[in-house]
Amino acid sequence: MSEANASTRESLLAEFKAARESAIAKSQIDVGQITERHRAERAEALKAFAEKRDELIAGWKKNSIPEAAFPSILAIEQAKHMEPVVARQAQEQNASLAVEGVPTWDGFLTEKSKAGESLADELLAELDARKAKGEDVSKENGIEGEPLDPGKLKASMFDGIKYEYDKDADSVHYSRTSDGTELFEDKGSRIEMKETSAQTIETALLLAQERFKKGTPLTITGDEEFKKEAARIAGKLGIPIKNKDLLEIWQQARDKAAMGISDEEPDIAPRNGFSGEEAKPDLRKNGPAPEQDVPGPADGNGSAGEGKKGKARSASSREPASSKKTLFKLLDHGSAPYQFKEGESQSYFVKTQDNTGKEHIIWGVDLQRAMEDSGATKGDLVTIKNQGKEEVVVKVVDEHRQEQWKPTHRNRFDVTVADMPLKAAPHMLEAAGKAGYVHDAATGRVTIPAEDYLAAKAELSGLSGSGHFALHQVNQMPFADLQPTEKHALVSAGLADENGLNRRGIATALTSDRLLEMNRARTPDNLKGTAVQPGHEKAATRQAERQEKAPETAKAQEVAQEQDQKRILVRNEDQQAQEKKAGSKKRKAKERQIEDRRIERPARNRQPKIDRGQELSR
Repeated sequence: MSEANASTRESLLAEFKAARESAIAKSQIDVGQITERHRAERAEALKAFAEKRDELIAGWKKNSIPEAAFPSILAIEQAKHMEPVVARQAQEQNASLAVEGVPTWDGFLTEKSKAGESLADELLAELDARKAKGEDVSKENGIEGEPLDPGKLKASMFDGIKYEYDKDADSVHYSRTSDGTELFEDKGSRIEMKETSAQTIETALLLAQERFKKGTPLTITGDEEFKKEAARIAGKLGIPIKNKDLLEIWQQARDKAAMGISDEEPDIAPRNGFSGEEAKPDLRKNGPAPEQDVPGPADGNGSAGEGKKGKARSASSREPASSKKTLFKLLDHGSAPYQFKEGESQSYFVKTQDNTGKEHIIWGVDLQRAMEDSGATKGDLVTIKNQGKEEVVVKVVDEHRQEQWKPTHRNRFDVTVADMPLKAAPHMLEAAGKAGYVHDAATGRVTIPAEDYLAAKAELSGLSGSGHFALHQVNQMPFADLQPTEKHALVSAGLADENGLNRRGIATALTSDRLLEMNRARTPDNLKGTAVQPGHEKAATRQAERQEKAPETAKAQEVAQEQDQKRILVRNEDQQAQEKKAGSKKRKAKERQIEDRRIERPARNRQPKIDRGQELSR
C-alpha cells in the first residue's frame, strides 16, 4: 500500500463506524424498540427503588445516621440499584448486534489485517501487548476488570465502600472498606476526589449523576491529567460535562462506547491529520497543522457525534451520505494556532453548533478558501463537506531547524449556505406568502432560499442609508403605512413598486432585520440598550402595547361615545328650544298683525259723511 493511500487511525475508525451503522441498518434489529423497552425497564427499576426508600431511611435512623447525610447516601444507593440494570441492558444490546453480524472493533481490525492493512496489524499488536502485559488500566484510558461476558455480571463497584458523615464540614466521606483509603467526599454541590483511579472516578461520576439535577452537565475541575481521565469516563457513561476544552476527549469516549469498542483496546484518536507516517514530536509545533473532517453522527439516531474539536477523518471513509443534510449554525471562523495552543502552527478553524446545541471546531487550511467562496457569515446555517484530500507541498522545520519542503495531503472542503428561516412580523409573513416564499405563521419565520439570501446580503452591502432605514421601517409596518420618502427609497433601489415590496425586497428586508438581531447579540450587555431593535420585534412590541391598551382604549371610546351622545342630545334640545322660541315669536308677531288690522277697520268706519248738498252750496 503506497504512502499516499495509507490509512490513518481516524480513517479506520470512520470506516468501522460506517460498516457498523450499515450492518445495524440492514439487520432485523429494531433499535428504537429496544431503546424504548430499556427506558421502560429503567423507569420500573427507579420505581422499585422509590418503594424501598422509606425502608432505607428508617434503617439509617435506627443506626443513628444523621439526616443531613441522607441525600448523598440515597443517591449512591440508587446508583448501586441501577448499576446491574444498565449493565445487563448493555450486554443485551451488544449480544443482539453480535447475533445479527454487526462487526466488532477487534473483528474489523482482524479482517483489515488479512487484507494487508499494516495499520490494522499495529493496532492489533497494541491490543495484544496490552492484554499480555496486564498493565494497570487505572493509568490508561480504561476501566478495571475483565470485559463482561453475556449473562455474567461483575461485582458492583459500590461494594466495599463505606461512608461517614462529617458534622463539622456537613459532608459525607466515602472510603474503601478493605484498607480505609478515602475515595471521595460529597460536599453537597461538589464531589471532591481523594483518590483518582479509573474505578473511583466512575463511582464518583455515577454518584454525581444521581446526586445532582438529572441531565445537567457536570463541571470537572483539578489538574489536567485528572480532568482528561474524568472526561473520558464521563463520555463512556454518557454523563454530560460543561468543560469545552474536554469535549473532544468526552466525544471520543462516547463514540467508542456507542460502537462497542472496549476501553482495553488501542486508542483510536488521531495522532495527527496526515495520511502516512506520523510526524515526530519535535516537528509538531513547526510542521503543518493536522486537519479535521466535519462532525458526523455518533449513533443511529442522527445526532451529531464529533466533539467540539472532533476527530480527523479521511474523505474516502466518511459516513454514508444521508438523505437529509445536517445543518450547522456558524458561530465563528478565522486563523489561529492549531487547537488554540500556543506555539502551534497557524491553521484555519470553523466553529459551528448543531441542532442539539453541541459545538464543533473543524481545522483545515483550505477552510479559509471555502468560507470565502461560500459567502457565509456568523449565524448562518451551513453544510460542511470534506471533498477529499489533494496533494500539496508544505514547508516544515526538521530536527536541525532547517526548512524543508515535503509533500503531504490536505483536506479540501466545501462550505455551502443553507436555506435560511428568518423571523418576520405578521404583515411580512403575508407579503412573503404572496411572493411565493415558504412561511410558517406558527413560528413566525419565512424560509429564504440560499441563493436569495446571499443575494440579499450582497444587496445590503451597497444600499444607501435611506434604503437601510426604509427596510427597518417596512419590517415594522405594512408598506402602505410608510412615509412617501421611505417608499421612494425602496422603489428607487428596485426593492418595491407602488404596490409594495417585491420578492427581492422581501428577502432583503428580512435579511437586514436578521443582521440587526445578530449585531445586538454581539453588543456588550452595558450597551445593549443603544443597539437598534429588529423591526419584527418592534412590530410585536407595538402589537402587544395595542393589546395591552385595548381595554383602556375601548373604555375611552365608550366614554367618548357617551359624551358625543350627550352633546348630540343637548344640541337637539337647544335646537328644539330655539325652534320653539322662534315659533313663539312668529306666532306673537302674527297675532299682533291680526290685532292691528282689527283696530284699523273700526277707525276707518267712524269717519264723518260729506253732505253733498252743503258742499255744492258752499
